[in-house]
Amino acid sequence: MLLPFLYLYRHAIELDLKSAIRVATRLRRNNGESDPSLATKAVAERLQKKHGHRLMALLDELDGHLTALNLSTTPKDVRKLFDRISATDPTGESFRYGSGLANEQDQIDFPALAKALKYAYTMSSASLDMMDAYEAFQSDMLEEQRAIEAEIAADMRAEFEDWY
Repeated sequence: MLLPFLYLYRHAIELDLKSAIRVATRLRRNNGESDPSLATKAVAERLQKKHGHRLMALLDELDGHLTALNLSTTPKDVRKLFDRISATDPTGESFRYGSGLANEQDQIDFPALAKALKYAYTMSSASLDMMDAYEAFQSDMLEEQRAIEAEIAADMRAEFEDWY
């Protein structure tokens, strides 16, 4: 029961991180950043080919984007737990295929493990919630900017027409 439990939590965290990276790069593009590495296709390729299932690589990229957006990065205690998971399952396949793990038997405090994983998952998912709020604010600001630009253009057009 332990391996499927660990695998599902680990996979859910991985998918959340990948989703958060996609959202963060979209927000950066919306802010006017034109770095080619932020392009949708470049992000998809990097997530699949460079990062794959490696949690810490995904977490590092996400934190870089959060920093660029001036948002809070992953808390240290969550990073520490992700680092432990990554050390146990560096490629993302050890929990999937149990033969990749050591054949030793350890005593595990399953309730404590479940609590820690739930906390880590909740905290990693919080970055998506935070970016949703950021995106709503960003959308409002961009709409306001468009309205101001339209008003300025209309005023300039009216002045031009009055002049001629």
